[in-house]
Amino acid sequence: MFENVSFRSRLRTRVHKRCDVSAARRRARPTLALALLVAGTPHTARGTEPTKCTDKTKCERKRETNDADIMLGATFDTGTGQPSQGSTSLGLRATRVHLFGIAWVGYGGDARVVTTHFDSVDAGLMNLVVRAGIIGPNGFVELEGLLGVGIAGMPIPTWGFAGLIGLPWFGVGVSFQFPIAHNRPVWLEEGQIAIRLQMPLEPCKSRIPLFCFD
Repeated sequence: MFENVSFRSRLRTRVHKRCDVSAARRRARPTLALALLVAGTPHTARGTEPTKCTDKTKCERKRETNDADIMLGATFDTGTGQPSQGSTSLGLRATRVHLFGIAWVGYGGDARVVTTHFDSVDAGLMNLVVRAGIIGPNGFVELEGLLGVGIAGMPIPTWGFAGLIGLPWFGVGVSFQFPIAHNRPVWLEEGQIAIRLQMPLEPCKSRIPLFCFD
């Protein structure tokens, strides 16, 4: 009988010890999780700012470059090819340009208004544009081809080409335009002086370093 009582007492003691250990482990888990959370918290969360680099030569980063530049610009073509009057067109242009070493190609479109006396709009022109050229440290040479439609009462399909030289953001040259399957209207000049202005949408990500001024 005494042996049974002793055995039961020892069994109860072991059970109570195991329960106490389990309870202690459960209480320790939140404390351990909190310690890990505090240890893994960034320094900025503790109120300490990260060290700032003050040396420009060490902190200067390499510029990211675009695979292609989206160029926005303006077109200006004027001339006196017609015996009695000349025409002038002014427009806006957007092209996408890919640079391959010193050579580049581009494609896009432009929209222009045409006037003969600068007192009214005589026609409108919308063109698909293909551009190609060679760029160097001091400028570029460019050829462009145009295919579009002119609207002055009725649509007239047109095509043309131009050759320009200049700086990456400015070019000057000559342009020629021709009607397709129509007689030449008075507002469609045959030969004109052409001026182009252009700038990348993101100048400091351009693959052409002359465009970044910061």
